[in-house]
Amino acid sequence: MKKQLLKKVLFYVFLSMLFVACSEADEQTVYVSKGFWERAQNAASKGLNYNGDVYTFIKNEMDNNPAVFDAYQKSFDESYNNAANILETCAKRLDEAEAKIEAATDVDFESVQKVVNGYKPDAVVETNIGTCGYIDLGLPSGTLWATANLGIQQMSKVGNNFSEYLNLQKPVRPESPKLPEAINIREYIVRKSAEEIEGGCVEIPYKEFVATLEKVNYEAPSVENLDKLIWAIKDELLDNIENKAINFRDHQVFDYERRDAVKYVEEFNKAFNRYNFDILTHDFSYLLDLGTPYSWGTNFVMDDKSGSTTFSASEDWVTVLLGSNWSTPTKEQVEELLQYCELTNVSNDNFAKGGSITYESNNQLSTGKIQGYELKSKFNGKTLFIPGDYYYMINERVDAGKYYVLQKKIITVQDRNPQFRIRPVYKSK
Repeated sequence: MKKQLLKKVLFYVFLSMLFVACSEADEQTVYVSKGFWERAQNAASKGLNYNGDVYTFIKNEMDNNPAVFDAYQKSFDESYNNAANILETCAKRLDEAEAKIEAATDVDFESVQKVVNGYKPDAVVETNIGTCGYIDLGLPSGTLWATANLGIQQMSKVGNNFSEYLNLQKPVRPESPKLPEAINIREYIVRKSAEEIEGGCVEIPYKEFVATLEKVNYEAPSVENLDKLIWAIKDELLDNIENKAINFRDHQVFDYERRDAVKYVEEFNKAFNRYNFDILTHDFSYLLDLGTPYSWGTNFVMDDKSGSTTFSASEDWVTVLLGSNWSTPTKEQVEELLQYCELTNVSNDNFAKGGSITYESNNQLSTGKIQGYELKSKFNGKTLFIPGDYYYMINERVDAGKYYVLQKKIITVQDRNPQFRIRPVYKSK
């Protein structure tokens, strides 16, 4: 056994020149490179195998067979370039997925934010029948216009903030494996071989030397396992980057672009559409609500002969229902509103992209499109929306465009019970 081991050692000394000398006079000591001996002892203390200083062996083979190592270098380069191409493709696919996310979130918030920021009341005050909001358009008279028509159950509700309403987390872009530096196999093996033999030689008792090599199951590197040694170096240097790139492409990138990004876009669109719908049908439906049509003759004593009467605060529907600071607008106040606001005829389609709205009247559901007028202040840009024009019930066209206006505190009526809407005004006293 000892003779066979000695033959292996002497063969390795011949190939690698690590074992510098063996005393002919006394076979009880062996000269060996310091690095080799330290690595063998370290492996023996941990119960590990050690197959010698492979880089020095490989360097000798490389010097003797340069064409073989040209082929190895070519294989290294192919793996490296393939991994680089895969990761470059992955980056493009991730960019495309992110672009889809950005495209989905780059929606036109203008109409929705106009509702949230432009139409919401500046203040909400308590009235005899609940709360009512008003908007300060900066008019010279100081008149403040109600945000909704009279007779709506809730005249001051403020909508949600979209970012809080959405509450979705964007998917995290997976991090790509890092490419190592480009590899020159010759330079690497020469450098590693120099490290193996650095430190000179040490003289080791023969018995200790043999016992240590037995502990680590020492087997000198050979030409037969050269290919295996080279590919182990390749895995070490390239860190399996080609396999990592393929796995990254087939799993993380695929999941991100086909599952995470698509799911986020779908959820975002659902949330946006739901928010937009709620803005119209819930949070700001009162803006489009026509309110209650009022009949003067049912509440006030009219002069049957002249068809007119002097109008007092106690006879104003608005003052009676909302309080002393509220009133039906005068002709002068309406003219001021029209003079100092930009008037646009709009429908609820472009009001907040909500389509038709469902209304309930006389316990019957009906659908239709309300049109109205948007009045944007020339002073501060704030906006008032007054629903009007016509809207359609199931079988009937309803005139919703007429509002009561006071003319010098006199109401003149041709019909004892006309059904008109009222948009209140507010003045602090």
